[in-house]
Amino acid sequence: MVNLFVKLYNHTYYYVFFLFLRLAYLLGLYVPKKTETFLDMDHKYTSPLKTKFLATFDNEGQKESTKNTNYNENIDSIFYDKKAFVVCVTEPDNHVEKIWKTRIIFEYTARGNIIMFYDAYKLGFSFYCDQKVVSYDILNAAAMKYVTLFRCRDFFIDETITPPEKSSPFVKLYFTEEKKEVKEANDKKMENNPFAKLRNYAKENINEKTGKYGNLSKMVTKNSDKTTDEKNEKNANEPEKMKNKFLYLGKINNFTMTQFVEKKRKVLAKFTSPLLENIKIDANVQKEQISYKTFKNFLKTSKTMVE
Repeated sequence: MVNLFVKLYNHTYYYVFFLFLRLAYLLGLYVPKKTETFLDMDHKYTSPLKTKFLATFDNEGQKESTKNTNYNENIDSIFYDKKAFVVCVTEPDNHVEKIWKTRIIFEYTARGNIIMFYDAYKLGFSFYCDQKVVSYDILNAAAMKYVTLFRCRDFFIDETITPPEKSSPFVKLYFTEEKKEVKEANDKKMENNPFAKLRNYAKENINEKTGKYGNLSKMVTKNSDKTTDEKNEKNANEPEKMKNKFLYLGKINNFTMTQFVEKKRKVLAKFTSPLLENIKIDANVQKEQISYKTFKNFLKTSKTMVE
């Protein structure tokens, strides 16, 4: 009996305490603390950077000190000439890649620290992070900060965020033309393809009630067909919006601050010796390609010299 009385007392205590908290919440005297999720933390990081980035497009929203600033002043003119850019980037030690690899940002986010720079060869944002999976919104926000900080706004090609009137010229210059070329090449391959695509009549003649195959009429109304056709037409007519390219390079410990510089060999001025000259001659002879005919002639001459 005593144990039963204790159990009832504990239950009533918790019930009364719950009712008290409920009344306090309804009266506005008690507000429970909301547990902060990763989405809330991401939103805290992305929203201020997004507002700052969009303010660069609007002169009215900018401050007086930043109204007349050129947000593309650090982009070299070679980026806007596709042929010259391709020739420049194909060179192994070009100045364009070297410059943009030195312009780096370090960001602290809810998903970990991020080190980011712009890869001019791949036309995307390369980043280091201890976590392999990082949300696109966080990377996009870091790219917005990078672009505004280093005055290279045209590198940001995400058409879902930038205003349609002020989208980056690199979208048409580098990405849309490549997509058209790929589509044309795929269409040509399909035309020359000897194998025909056959229709699967069994799937088309499924009875929706029984789930069996058979020559039965489709239980679909005309209105549903119209709506699906309209949706497909809209999706076909609407061009696909471009987004930024992000390249994962590994963990932060793989990142090196210093750049590799080739050491020049020290040459002793005006120093000659017969031993060094013989070594050079032997090295040159080893590099040369001698034919079998010259080798035979060399053997004949050597025999005659011995005789």
